[in-house]
Amino acid sequence: MKMFYLILIISFIGSNLAQTPGFGSCPSVKTVSSFDPSKYVGLWYENRRSIPNFFELGGKCVTANYSANNDRTIKVVNRKISWLTGTESVIVGSAYADSLQCGNDTGCSKLIVEFPIPIVGNVQGTYWILDTDYTSYSVVWSCTDFLFHHLKYLWLLTREPKPIQSVLDKADAIMEQYGIADTPTMATNQDDCP
Repeated sequence: MKMFYLILIISFIGSNLAQTPGFGSCPSVKTVSSFDPSKYVGLWYENRRSIPNFFELGGKCVTANYSANNDRTIKVVNRKISWLTGTESVIVGSAYADSLQCGNDTGCSKLIVEFPIPIVGNVQGTYWILDTDYTSYSVVWSCTDFLFHHLKYLWLLTREPKPIQSVLDKADAIMEQYGIADTPTMATNQDDCP
């Protein structure tokens, strides 16, 4: 059990180091207006993610499953399977509107995700939905400013493990539109998943 906690702590530290650095402030990006969490809930497959990502190192079949909590937050269940051992890893957290970014806007898609990490405590990160059609793709962005640089992270989530090319083309066009297409990403292996 101690080894499990150690792996989680290393994964947390690694995932923070996994963000792609850039000079200057975070790029200005527009997010989905009139976001509808009830349409967003359900199972999403990770199609692509920023690199490197140490938390998902050696992982495949990565999914995120969202469901509504009674307190108007969203339950987040992230899963992956180790391609080396076949072992499944699961982490459960929550997402909620970022009050500093959203104010009283109930349709704001600038969210905070929070995961409990043993020994470390609750860890938060940003989760901004740049674009989604709710039924096939979601382009998700995270960026944090520091003194003279920023750390950014990008995910492409899809409703199908292997979406059709037109879905990927639409997501790529969104990334181009926001000037973030240069963020290095890698495809997530969704082969031979349960």
